[in-house]
Amino acid sequence: MRVRGSLENLGVEGDRVRFYFGTARLPEAEELVLRVERAVDETTERAEQGAVRAGHADFRQ
Repeated sequence: MRVRGSLENLGVEGDRVRFYFGTARLPEAEELVLRVERAVDETTERAEQGAVRAGHADFRQ
């Protein structure tokens, strides 16, 4: 259900209030944290692999 008028950027999905920008649903804090954690994990993994290839196996220490 979408609310119109002055609250057009709010909607209800199940038992949760959701925020929208136009028709796009904005991510909640939990979703943003998961994205950041995933990005950090992927970046750390790439850095570790690069360090191993460069001969710096002690990268994490």
